[in-house]
Amino acid sequence: MGGSLSVRLSPAVDAMLAELPDLSGKVIAITSCSQGLGFYLAQAAARKGASKILLLDGERNAVRAAEKLRMIATPKTKVEPVSLDLHSLASVRNCAKRVAKKVAAHGGLDLLAVFSRRCTSDEQRQSNDLSQILLAQGLLQKLELATRTRGDARVVFQGLCSSGSPSRDLHKQLQTTGSKVKSLAVGLGFESLEAEFKQVASACFGQASSGGGLLSRSRSKAWLLCA
Repeated sequence: MGGSLSVRLSPAVDAMLAELPDLSGKVIAITSCSQGLGFYLAQAAARKGASKILLLDGERNAVRAAEKLRMIATPKTKVEPVSLDLHSLASVRNCAKRVAKKVAAHGGLDLLAVFSRRCTSDEQRQSNDLSQILLAQGLLQKLELATRTRGDARVVFQGLCSSGSPSRDLHKQLQTTGSKVKSLAVGLGFESLEAEFKQVASACFGQASSGGGLLSRSRSKAWLLCA
């Protein structure tokens, strides 16, 4: 029954996942994870043996996604839902506090993967962007902790890398302060869900240069590193 929930985008995707590092001991938080790329990424993390996966979404969606993920996760992977409403700054702050508490005893947070919701207006998009950056800033201390305990931590944004976007501002902030947390963003405009998933998984779990960078929208280039 669990096999039907696994990522089955193509043999090429499975081959790419096989090349990614083992995630034993890693603690991962993923937003908007009840479907699409967020849920595919959560499945990939479970398949690679992450120790703890926190699913951040609307309460019902997060619980449902956690139930599905537990069906395919290994016994050593603990899956927990955490309620998050990106339209409420109070909910974002509360979510950051809950996640911080959950990861404190595990040596910090290794990955925060932030997925954008579809927005029907500029106002919704700006609110969504602000909430996602607020969440990342609220968890920076736990990401920094992971760099000290396990040597690597990163924030990966999907769909937030246009000029002047908050993710670029966060990236510059981390560089300016000398933070070891890597900040990366995956652009939109890939030719398929499969191509986008492969880039997202590479950004989250693959190798990245010190300081991180931005994933190019180009179909021929995988990485565009910030200076």
